[in-house]
Amino acid sequence: MRILIVDDSITSRLLFKANLPPGLEVDLDEAGACEGALLKIADNEPDLIFLDYNLPGKNGVEIARAIRAAGCQGKFVLLTANLQNSIVDEAKEVGFVAVLEKPITRENVEYILSEIG
Repeated sequence: MRILIVDDSITSRLLFKANLPPGLEVDLDEAGACEGALLKIADNEPDLIFLDYNLPGKNGVEIARAIRAAGCQGKFVLLTANLQNSIVDEAKEVGFVAVLEKPITRENVEYILSEIG
C-alpha cells in the first residue's frame, strides 16, 4: 500500500509515522503543502492520502480537488482537530472516505487502515 501524508507540521508527520501499526508494509511518502503533494503524486500515485485541513495556501479539501484534477484515484482521509460539521460535510462532498481526529493515535490509524486501507 502506498500512503501519502500531507501536513505542514513536521511533528504531525512524525507522529503519524510513529503510530503506524508495527509490521505494516507501506510505501510512505510525505509533503508539507499542495505543490509538494502534487509532485509526490506525479512520481508515485498513492492508494491512500492523508490530508491535513489547515495547510498554507490551500486547505486539505482544496488540495484534494487539485489532486483529483491531476488524475489521482487514491482515497482521501482528512486530518483535523476541528470537527465542525461544515468541515466534515465539505470533505464528504469531495469524496473523503474518513476523518481522522488529531492528535493522531495508534488506535485511530489502525482503525482507518483496517476500514479503508
